[in-house]
Amino acid sequence: MNLVGDDAYSPSDESFRLVGNKKLEQRITNVRKNNPEQSDEIENELKGIQGYNEFISHLSGEMESSIIWFLKLNQDSRKEFLRQFNEIELDSKKEYKIILSKGKVKTDKIEYVAPPIPISNPEINISGTDVFVDNKSNITSTIQSSIDKFIEDVKLSLSIMKSYYSEYKVQVKSFTIGASSSRFRNTGEAQDLTWAELSSRRAKNVSKEIIGRLGELGIIVPKGVIELKLGENGDGTSGPNPGKNDEGKQYAISKDGTYDNFYTKIKSEELNRFGAPLPSKSDYNQFKWLIVDCEIEMIPKVQPYPSFDENKVGEYNMVIKQYEEPGTLKRFKPNIPKLKSGKVDKKGKNKLTICPDFESKGIKIKDEWWKNLGNN
Repeated sequence: MNLVGDDAYSPSDESFRLVGNKKLEQRITNVRKNNPEQSDEIENELKGIQGYNEFISHLSGEMESSIIWFLKLNQDSRKEFLRQFNEIELDSKKEYKIILSKGKVKTDKIEYVAPPIPISNPEINISGTDVFVDNKSNITSTIQSSIDKFIEDVKLSLSIMKSYYSEYKVQVKSFTIGASSSRFRNTGEAQDLTWAELSSRRAKNVSKEIIGRLGELGIIVPKGVIELKLGENGDGTSGPNPGKNDEGKQYAISKDGTYDNFYTKIKSEELNRFGAPLPSKSDYNQFKWLIVDCEIEMIPKVQPYPSFDENKVGEYNMVIKQYEEPGTLKRFKPNIPKLKSGKVDKKGKNKLTICPDFESKGIKIKDEWWKNLGNN
């Protein structure tokens, strides 16, 4: 098969001994012998382009690279390779080689999964008499004000991120809500409820309100992200058992929070199980608290980018391999448009293609967790 096309040439500088195959080296050298003026004209034009000598001196000695550069490419394709070569940033301290090969770069589009970006970590941390009404689970005005502030914080963070991305989805990464009652036994409408049941109702009412408000903003709350933490004592309560009333009589100590399930006689170790009783009933208001810790993240929608595999279908591509360390190569795949070569073979048109190089940036997410509440 005749490999010499109209734009074939041979380097005038004999120091460029790029071909390890003597027959191929002789074939390339014969181009100059047979048509030295054409070979000089092609080479001189290339020498006028920045980076030519560096390109040639780093052209791989592999036989296929030499055939392609000297005998197969047309001049426009060579100049385009040189232009792209000059745009590549290489580490000057490392060695590299340029490999040309025959084969079409096949593109298969795959979905790029963008890393989530944390955008908001709104919190609620309130306690006292007006957080929850005794024996009730309703959302009070104090709680409602805290929820409104919670949502405003989310809106502010969301508005900032919207300015960077046109398409995205926003979701709750984690949602931890804690509610607590004191250890006074339940009365009235809650007399048949345990402490855990009453605290759970309080937490669920608040979480339902918050999740509904987040939904109005288009924020997704996946299943399984909501975690309840009911009091520091592990049974829906926080703080010690109640002590004596103003008349000096010991309050009844419930076993689980229900009104009728109490100790008829209570030992001191049981009474002081969660600490010494406090002087007055008002001192226990601090154990009626609500804590919400939420993490919200944005997932940008990024256009699919191509993934490349090389197939032999009658086209050309260039890969620059730079040595990271002895025995290790790092691939650089500059982007280069397809160009027609000077010759058409039986397999189809020869073209010039090259792979783009994509780098992804990771985002380190710092996870702040539940500092103010025990894991009981």
